[in-house]
Amino acid sequence: MKTSTDFIYRFLLWLAWLNLMYNVGHTQTANKLVYQDITSFNYCVRYTNRNHSIGCTSKYWRNVGVIHLVESVTDMNNLVNSKLDIDYVPLMTPKLFNLDNVNYMMSKRKLAGIIIMGNNDTSYDKEIPNAYSPDRSCPYDNYGLYVNNSQYQNCKRITWNPYGSGMLYKSFDFPIFRLYMESDIQKLKQCYVNHNMPTTNGEIVYPLCAVQMGDFMFAPLNTEICMRRNIAGSLTSGGFCDPLGDSNVWSTLYPLSSPLKERELIIAAAQLDSISQFYNFAPGVDNDASGFITLLSAAHALGRAKNLNNIAKPKKPIMFVFFQGESWDYIGSSRMVYDMERGVFPTDSKTWPAKITLDKIGHFLELRQVGLEDQRSLWAHFDPSSGNKSRNDALFAALLKAGNSASVNISRAPNDLPLPPASVQRFLRRDSGLSGLVLTDHKENFTNAYYNSHYDTLNQVRNTLSSQGLDSSLSQRLTRLATTVARTLYLLASDSNPTVDLSKITADEDMTSELLHCFLQNASCSLFQQVVSSGNAKNLPSSAYPRMVGVAQSPNQVTNLTNHLMVYFTGSQLSDVTKQSNCKSNSSDNNVYTYLWFQGQDFQNVCYRATVYYSPAVSPAFLLEDYKSKDYSTWAESRWQSIDLKLFLVANPSSEIGIFFAGLGVLILSFIIVRILSWRSAILFNLDVEELPPLREVVVDTETTGLSLRNRDRIIEIACLELINHQPTSRTFHRYVNPNGKKVTKTAFGIHHLSNEFLENFPTFDEIAEDVCEFIKDDILVIHNARFDIKFINNEFQKLNIPEISLDQVVDTKRMAKKRYPWISSSLDSLCDHFDIDRSSRANGHGALIDAKLLVQVYNKMIMERTVRTRYYVKQTLDENSVTHINNNKDANENSSDSNTKDSSPVVVERNETQNSMSMESECVVGKSANDTINIQDCQIVARKQISKLIGNECESTKNNSNEVEVGIAKK
Repeated sequence: MKTSTDFIYRFLLWLAWLNLMYNVGHTQTANKLVYQDITSFNYCVRYTNRNHSIGCTSKYWRNVGVIHLVESVTDMNNLVNSKLDIDYVPLMTPKLFNLDNVNYMMSKRKLAGIIIMGNNDTSYDKEIPNAYSPDRSCPYDNYGLYVNNSQYQNCKRITWNPYGSGMLYKSFDFPIFRLYMESDIQKLKQCYVNHNMPTTNGEIVYPLCAVQMGDFMFAPLNTEICMRRNIAGSLTSGGFCDPLGDSNVWSTLYPLSSPLKERELIIAAAQLDSISQFYNFAPGVDNDASGFITLLSAAHALGRAKNLNNIAKPKKPIMFVFFQGESWDYIGSSRMVYDMERGVFPTDSKTWPAKITLDKIGHFLELRQVGLEDQRSLWAHFDPSSGNKSRNDALFAALLKAGNSASVNISRAPNDLPLPPASVQRFLRRDSGLSGLVLTDHKENFTNAYYNSHYDTLNQVRNTLSSQGLDSSLSQRLTRLATTVARTLYLLASDSNPTVDLSKITADEDMTSELLHCFLQNASCSLFQQVVSSGNAKNLPSSAYPRMVGVAQSPNQVTNLTNHLMVYFTGSQLSDVTKQSNCKSNSSDNNVYTYLWFQGQDFQNVCYRATVYYSPAVSPAFLLEDYKSKDYSTWAESRWQSIDLKLFLVANPSSEIGIFFAGLGVLILSFIIVRILSWRSAILFNLDVEELPPLREVVVDTETTGLSLRNRDRIIEIACLELINHQPTSRTFHRYVNPNGKKVTKTAFGIHHLSNEFLENFPTFDEIAEDVCEFIKDDILVIHNARFDIKFINNEFQKLNIPEISLDQVVDTKRMAKKRYPWISSSLDSLCDHFDIDRSSRANGHGALIDAKLLVQVYNKMIMERTVRTRYYVKQTLDENSVTHINNNKDANENSSDSNTKDSSPVVVERNETQNSMSMESECVVGKSANDTINIQDCQIVARKQISKLIGNECESTKNNSNEVEVGIAKK
């Protein structure tokens, strides 16, 4: 009777189990049937500063709203007057998307989000407004030269951006997305027509077409609160926001081999970054691209003339600067001024023969918005009250002479006009003695009607030029201007020597055209491929790189490419260097040169040497931890969860009640089934095992000042992430470390971009050692290339008389990868590619926290590919707390006997090979010999740790008494 009952239970349980597995297997299919993913969109994110936050965010569980097509004012009125008590998502044409209309809809109706139709290949972007700028009418005024000037502050004299609505600086509690593919636009429009169009009687019939918009931002009200919460810890395992920033790129035409004289240095500058309402979609063609592309072309002209010996070395030094973060209240220029004021520019100035301070700057020429024209002329702007008059006149005279020689018409703006928004304002704010000139395409109001918007595109600039009746192409215009700038700089550096043959300094139109193409259309262009390595050339996208400044971790792609281009344009090729390992600094350089190995013009790999450098573009407010600063930018970017847009049909609310109760019934039934499975699991699975304590592992990564302990290199960053049963928790430990006087090598800096100046305000290792030990305890450590990290950690522990970490405590994922995947490289990048893990966070440099987070994903993928299963067979009369050697042979088990047992069935840990069809018939004993005893709880812990070690070390088989053995544990 009992046997038949057990059989019925087994049958019912297996039937329930198969039904459950079938439903689980079809969950993803059901999800795809309900939702359609929309992937081609730009999105709005949240930023914070000292006072407030701006941008967009959704609810944590996403916003849901019914689509309403808005192609006219009538459509918009129908939306706000709808009698349905539901949230709407207007699907708007570009022409109707403005602050007035958004405010109108928000005042009448609760919006779940806004979607803008904006495909460059269709008519939507041809119907853009005649003028649209989401920036303020007086940009950056609170951090410029005139913040305390009663005559010019708040644009009292001139409103530079008359089309500015300030929408960019508003805060919305719903997402704003911009679609850019025609197929997705038509999908949403067709869904609206099929389901949401009112009937002839004006009724709305369910189901309705709706969207789910995910755009949740973690940042709170302002930067101060955000940064304090970052320090206190975060449930998101990573914080709430990060300071905006990047790196400036600067260079000199010739090395600065001697100390600078007062007012001797000549600077030419431009802005690299752009901004708009949509993350990483800010074309900024006239706003900033026209300026920095012109400056790059001018640098190319001077560099070519220098290398061809067409010009002599001028009396005064020429310096090129490309600022990052200027769109966010002058981040890059503020930091450079801050460093110059403190005598620490360049940042490693102790090894430099010449320090650069503000009083060394004589002339400052800045290019801003130079793609268009105003009254058939470009305009030179000076501050009415700054600079030496004779020096200002000399600067304009040189510019005028060079412009006439290149057929560029340049006029001087009225003397009572203030400077337009420009980086030079930050320099003049601290030193009014230098001569600063801003060259623009506007006399007063901006000529660019799409300032800091997503409409400031290459096609739009070309259309504007055509409407102004200017026949020459944009590349021709910028080439002539580049020639003008190059000749102006050389005239100033030569003290306007009349014997200078300016015709030998001429910009190349083909180069200007290629720069426009590479930066604005296709980053996989020939020029960009020439200035990167062959490996990196394969990763260049066929679209333009975004130029919005990101968080302050490492230089972005645009910054790096600009640096490489300046090396290529102004440096010299070392023809005798044919190996990358020899392309490096030597003792005679005095640390003045930068060396770069890239493909070159013939794609044969070349070594270039140049005086081109990076400098920090992170606001001093974050160095000073002054998050309420009125002197420096305090902008930070929110962190966010996944951003998505899904299309689906929403049912009638009355039918949803029935669906709710049906779902509740299924839920109750599921609980009953699970309870039965749990109750009768011993019959179904032959199990009777105590629950093991959780397995804790710690993923560890470090960054160091160099690569060798022989050079007494030290740890400068350490990150530890906690795993419980191989899954990440919210517990993290991350610290930057002051190396206590040890300088970061150039090789190491090229890897992680952590400078000595950045690290000097952080605690030394002895101050955090106790916290490190407390976090890692004696648990298993997961490290990629463990010997390197453990060597440095133990070196620090030795100095503090802390017991060293044994390699037996470590799972080395690098060794693990070499054994499992010998056909691929065991580097972290290669493993990420192998497992299809996004490693874009590592593209611009390493970081302990970044690498540790990637390693968590890699480790989990490796575990999933090679599972380790545990099977437990319980003996009823096994001697308590004994650990016995087990033979895995089934027949041997049946025939074996022991004086203390009858039916010996120990706990066995088996290894299941999924990647290689290898059969392991060996077993090995864990813990002690067969005659020793061990506490059963300890036995379980040892088993769990040994399983983890099996994963990492592949548990090489050992032979004992001529029999292969595997992990075996017996318990009562």
